[in-house]
Amino acid sequence: MKEKIKKFGKPVGNVICILSVFFLFTALVRTDFDVSQITDWRSFLFVFAVSTGLKTATVFMSASAWCLWLEFFAKRRCDRREALRVYAKANIGKYLPGNVMHYVERNLFAGKLKLSQKQVAAASICEIVSLVSAAFFTGMLLAFSKVRDTLAVIWQAGGVFNKWAVWLAAVVIPAVLAALYFAGRKKVRSRAAEKKISAADFFSFFHTFAAAFLLYAAVLIVLGLILAVIYFYLGGRPTIRQALEMTAAYMIAWVLGFIIPGAPGGIGVRETALTLLLTPVTGRDMIVVLSVLHRLVTVAGDFTSYLLRKKLWRIKENPR
Repeated sequence: MKEKIKKFGKPVGNVICILSVFFLFTALVRTDFDVSQITDWRSFLFVFAVSTGLKTATVFMSASAWCLWLEFFAKRRCDRREALRVYAKANIGKYLPGNVMHYVERNLFAGKLKLSQKQVAAASICEIVSLVSAAFFTGMLLAFSKVRDTLAVIWQAGGVFNKWAVWLAAVVIPAVLAALYFAGRKKVRSRAAEKKISAADFFSFFHTFAAAFLLYAAVLIVLGLILAVIYFYLGGRPTIRQALEMTAAYMIAWVLGFIIPGAPGGIGVRETALTLLLTPVTGRDMIVVLSVLHRLVTVAGDFTSYLLRKKLWRIKENPR
């Protein structure tokens, strides 16, 4: 079975990659951005280039967090450059219909990382958990009321959500997942070893979770600040509180686009959520233009990371 995966994995992965590039450009065309609205090209290109560079950096930051989980499940250090290449290549798979192909691509390229399919899949699952946790925790720190109101709208629960319930869920869910993982993990050691999980295992798990959490929090903050910068470029003058609310709102919108199946690259879901959340801050007309420009930056950043991954491919590890 493993030999069949190795045999067909690479060509299938390459086909998916080609389709991903096609759908990525389709997403770019679908933004329907009217270039005639640009009055100062120099300022626009500067803001666009800086924002795209920041977005590209977040892709590799996310890849680093994923690599932490790979190393946890593999119980050894992984080739981080190879992991970055695989992640950046698979990342554009999210633009395929279904919004799940980037996970499939990671497993198809698992052979490059010398890891099993289960290890790669487990790392991706923990990635989602730590990412969502980072979004809610960081969002609450920046603007709790915005996150609370967002949850109330999404699940139509009105006042059910309160500070303690949300914080409790954010703490309990990762803890339960960790407990399930350690309880269900099969070991090849002796029966005595199976019954005992060392403190080092727990420390390793939560150390990995904390490191990934901080990386994802930084990623989401950067993406949210890009939104605020674009808003400033468009003529808005947000206060510090409004900038924090915009960042928190974007975190929620980004995660929704990330986890909802069927939305290629989160297209549609993210913009709809932003319109709902930020119209009171920016106005409806402004948020539409803001969402389109941010989408352009997102697509450009994803494609740039894909191209840079080819550059990384040519870089050999320095012998030590």
